[in-house]
Amino acid sequence: MTWNGIGIGEGVAVGPVRWMPLPASTPRAVQGDAASRVAAAVDAVAEELRRRVAMARGPGRGIVEAGAAMARDPMLRAEIDAHLAAGAEAGEAVTRAVHAIAERLAAAGPPAADRVTDLLDVGRRLVARVRGVDLPTLPDSDAPYILLADDLAPADAVLLDPSRVLGLVCARGGYTGHTAIIARARGIPAVLGVGPIDARDGEMLRVDAAAATVARDAGPATAPRTIPHRGPAALADGTPLPVLANAGGADEVVVAVAQGAEGVGLFRSELLWLEAGTAPARTEQAAAYAAVLHAAGGRPVVIRTWDPSEDKPLAFLPAGVRGPRADERLLREQLAALADAQSQGDLHVMAPMVRDAAEAAWFADLARSVGIRSVGVVVELPSLAREISLLEHVVDFVSVGTNDLTAQVLGVVRTRSRATDAGDPRVLELAFRAIRDARAAGLQVSVCGEAASDPRLAVLFAGMGATSLSVAPPARAAVHAALAAVTAQQARTAAESAIAHR
Repeated sequence: MTWNGIGIGEGVAVGPVRWMPLPASTPRAVQGDAASRVAAAVDAVAEELRRRVAMARGPGRGIVEAGAAMARDPMLRAEIDAHLAAGAEAGEAVTRAVHAIAERLAAAGPPAADRVTDLLDVGRRLVARVRGVDLPTLPDSDAPYILLADDLAPADAVLLDPSRVLGLVCARGGYTGHTAIIARARGIPAVLGVGPIDARDGEMLRVDAAAATVARDAGPATAPRTIPHRGPAALADGTPLPVLANAGGADEVVVAVAQGAEGVGLFRSELLWLEAGTAPARTEQAAAYAAVLHAAGGRPVVIRTWDPSEDKPLAFLPAGVRGPRADERLLREQLAALADAQSQGDLHVMAPMVRDAAEAAWFADLARSVGIRSVGVVVELPSLAREISLLEHVVDFVSVGTNDLTAQVLGVVRTRSRATDAGDPRVLELAFRAIRDARAAGLQVSVCGEAASDPRLAVLFAGMGATSLSVAPPARAAVHAALAAVTAQQARTAAESAIAHR
């Protein structure tokens, strides 16, 4: 028996199944009226998630921190209070409030809809608390295992230990959802969105992330595949194509460089400050950015200015506002701090969610006015992708952000998207246009986002003319191998063919 789904990563793992436990069926007695139980539940869930933040590394840290913020969201509390006032029982009031907000987020489309899965998990935790039910955590096992779950919340995913969890299989989930991002960052082969699966606890399963399949025992347990490419990445004919890393902390940069990354192509600066209630001081920021540059050891580091969103809000920036104009004063302060740190390494700074060439020029002028030497923008909106030719002599480089670009072009929700979404000819055509126009304008052009970590899509981006890729560190070796298997002409032919199938 074989199940098909969405493959995350490139590894293969075989091992015994352990199912994510179900919640306890017998509730404990909970003291207090409905309002006080809700208040206590909010405090308890927020504190529980903050404890998990302390255990998390990489992208999982920011994701779980965002969940803790959701638990205390005034809009959610107001919605719960309204249902309590209407006579709903505490657990029912939470459920109705969460689903009402989730429906509004889903109807709004990306990026707001990307919060739905995380919000539902927060709601599940709140309901369990107000009703006195203990929520399960990962299975307790002395031996490594394949984890099976209907779905896995980010707050549980951050507890995944690669030395214990050989592979992950979920009935639901998507290619760019938060659980997928965490599993990919930890190098755990996963297949998500397989639908109902009838494997028994202890049964041997084979998880093949590259093939996106789950099968009943097909041989002895094996470790995930590794491909030891540690030198500079290049195509089969010797054409260089640097493969850099995505990161969100200096510790991640150290690990990525040790594993062979040629630099950092996307440093998500907002992940440094998710726990800050107020804007960090210029000196504090400069020290943090200097540490990142130092960790890279002279390799290029592309730092993206703060990109707060619904799933990773910054308390000191306006909610629901993205792009460089969210707060000009704080942006100027961040740019000044980056300028203070740039003597510590090879720094490049780019702005996310830029609307058009005019806004790109505005950002570039502001960045250069405080001393930033290398300035770029992230191409995530179709409106900017169509104006790349106007950026000659305006910016120094562009980076195609495939996650948001895919969502914008197709109107998909991140948690429900597949790798094939970024490979949709409509997305590829727009990416190709942006890369072609950037090269014609004399600009360096990178591709970042989850799609760049897919070896098959990485070859297409190489064929389009990208001058570098920025990938999740565990994907680097597989991307190296895929690039080394094709010549520049073969990559161009593959890209043209993919776009032609529209």
